[in-house]
This record gives sequence, structure tokens and C-alpha cells, in this order.
Amino acid sequence: MQKVILGCVCALVLFSTELLAVGTCFGTPGADESIKCLDKTDVELDKRITDNKVAIDGVNGRVDVVDAKVNGLGAQVADNTAAINSNKAAIDGVNGRVDAVDVKVNGLDAGIKDNSAAIKNNDVAINTRVDGIEGRVNQNTTAIEDLNNAFKDVIKAEATETALNARIDSVESKLADTDKRLTAGIAGVAAIASIPYVTTNKFSYGLGVAQYRDGNAIAGGVQFSPKDSNLNARITAAYDSSSNASVGVGVAGGW
Repeated sequence: MQKVILGCVCALVLFSTELLAVGTCFGTPGADESIKCLDKTDVELDKRITDNKVAIDGVNGRVDVVDAKVNGLGAQVADNTAAINSNKAAIDGVNGRVDAVDVKVNGLDAGIKDNSAAIKNNDVAINTRVDGIEGRVNQNTTAIEDLNNAFKDVIKAEATETALNARIDSVESKLADTDKRLTAGIAGVAAIASIPYVTTNKFSYGLGVAQYRDGNAIAGGVQFSPKDSNLNARITAAYDSSSNASVGVGVAGGW
């Protein structure tokens, strides 16, 4: 279309120029001069036509280039239109998903609000139970402290009783040991008293054995009685079951 318009314009310009030239030649006086003028004009017109044709061809080439670019731009526009339509479809899909997510978020917001209220109620109930538990713990702590104090008193009493029992056991042990030594000593005295002597002899000796309860002893003695003398001497010794030894010396005289 552009080429047609451009060709028409160029033809009109050439035709107008030729008419002006012919009119000018006919206005020249003399037939020869008019013919010469027409020949010259015809040559000039041919040159101008040739120049115009070259110019038109150049313009047509430029128009072809522009037309090709326009066609390329049209293809790009078509591609861009297809891409835009595809993007629009994708955007519509994304918008649909966003709307669905928005609905879910709104539902979650409502659920969160409900959960927040439930959490607050549970918090109040939990705090109430915790307060009750703390009160019971404090009571139990007091009771445990009382039990600990009582247990300490019992331990002290047991320690005191243990100490007393130990002292009593010690006293009883000492009393038992004393009783053994006493019974053994009595047995030793009985053994010494049981030693017989021969009074008709100058020297005599004797042995004695005795037992008293759970104690026993053995004793021995020597007696010296000089003839025709009013003196009598005696030495005795005893050994009892408590590993105690006793020695006795006695002198007697008469007149």
C-alpha cells in the first residue's frame, strides 16, 4: 500500500513537471525554438524520470526494509500477545490459588482465635490447679518438716537409749566380772580353810580345793611348829578360776 501511494505521488509530480515544461516551450516564439525547447525538455524529463525512478527504487528498498521490520514486529507482537495471554492464564491460576490460600488463612485465623480463647481458659484452670497443688505441697512440706523433727528426736532418743544400754551393758559386764571374781575369791578362801595339817609334826603341809557357785579354787599351805615351843607359823596360797592368786601368812603363840 505504501509503495502504491508513493508511486502515485511520484507520477503526479512528474506529470505536473512535464506539463509545466511543455507549457513553457509552447510559450516560446518560433516553431523551431519550440521544438528545440520540447526536445530539451524531453531529455530533461527523461533524466528526471530516471533519477526519480532510482529514487523511487531506493525508497521502495527502504520501504521493503521497513515493511520487513514491521512484519517482524507483528510476529513479535503476536508472540508477545500469546505470552501475555499465557501469563494472564497463569496469573489467573495463581490468583485462584491465592484466593484459596486466603480462605484457608482466614479459617486458620478463626481457629487461632478459638485456640487462644481455649488456651486462656486452660491457663486459668491450670493456674488454679497449680495454686491448689502449691498449697498442698506447702502443707506436705510442713508435715515432712514435722516428721523430720520427730525423726530427729527419735534418733536422739535412740542414741541416748543406745548410750544408756551401752553403759548398762558395761555396768552389767563389770558386775558379772566382779561376781565371778567374788565367787572365785570365796572359793579361794574356802580352799585355804579346807587345808588340813598334821599337828604332831614339826613341819606339815596340806592342799585344799573348794567351789562356790560358778567359782572354784585350789590352795596349798605349809605349817611350822617347833617342839617344846609355844609358837606356830603357817603360810598358805590359793589360785582361783578368775586367775587371782592370794597368799596368807599367820603366826600363833600360847602360854
